[in-house]
Amino acid sequence: MKTRFLLITLACTALLLGTNCKEEKSIYEDCCGASPTADLMELDNLPPQYAGQKGAVYVPNIFLSGDPTTLDNLFMVFGNELVYLIKEFKCTGTDGSTLFVQYDFQPSDTGFGWTGELADGSFYYGPFNYSVTVRYINQLEKTLTGKACAVKCNAGDFPAQNLPDCFFPGQNNGNGQPDQTLASPQECF
Repeated sequence: MKTRFLLITLACTALLLGTNCKEEKSIYEDCCGASPTADLMELDNLPPQYAGQKGAVYVPNIFLSGDPTTLDNLFMVFGNELVYLIKEFKCTGTDGSTLFVQYDFQPSDTGFGWTGELADGSFYYGPFNYSVTVRYINQLEKTLTGKACAVKCNAGDFPAQNLPDCFFPGQNNGNGQPDQTLASPQECF
């Protein structure tokens, strides 16, 4: 009787495990699938010193959440001198919940970047959405939206095949545009 019970128990356990042992998808699987925001805006009514120039805004599509030891730990908005103000910078989870929001600041200001920290002190990891409302020096406003990813350095489950499409905060060329020839934190992957 004990042997029969043990066999039935083992068979049921194997059946249960077989149906529940699906390979889980990495939270990072969809990271870097969306291009970074690299917007160039034609502007009218510019002061003469800016004639022929375009407003430039860069928002990366990946950053290292919760890692204060690297330059790529801030998710932020970069812009050139034709970007007067970032009116709103908002990051939301894939479920629509607000993760981070800042208002009325200068582009490329590290004091207004998101470290990935949430209100409860924990750090967010995985894909998220963002929107940025930009005001240019001619008072024109434009809202840009996109998708990005917060990654934990050395998490181990980031798909290496996605890395060529990743644009990090440190890959800003200083004029509001991305430059993948600049260093990225390869040691984290």
